[in-house]
Amino acid sequence: MKSIQVTLKFTVFLKDELGRFIPDKVTIPEGSSIQDLIEEIDRISGGKFKRRFDRGDIVVLLNGRGVLKSRMSVTKIEDGDEIIFMPLVGAVG
Repeated sequence: MKSIQVTLKFTVFLKDELGRFIPDKVTIPEGSSIQDLIEEIDRISGGKFKRRFDRGDIVVLLNGRGVLKSRMSVTKIEDGDEIIFMPLVGAVG
């Protein structure tokens, strides 16, 4: 099976929370979805990422565009894509 490489970016706060051992690039099978990537990041993080992600306060951007949680299992990733994970920021006041 052919593999692809994607770039991962996390906010400093989120990377600190995950222990800073998440790589900047990851290789996954061609045809993988955002959900597949989340599972791989969870495996790398020793289960920390999925627990944090399932709280529902992490936004996912694929090449600068938001991905709805309901579309993560069907949104495919391509070689060279950039995926950003960041905490949801709420308004104060």
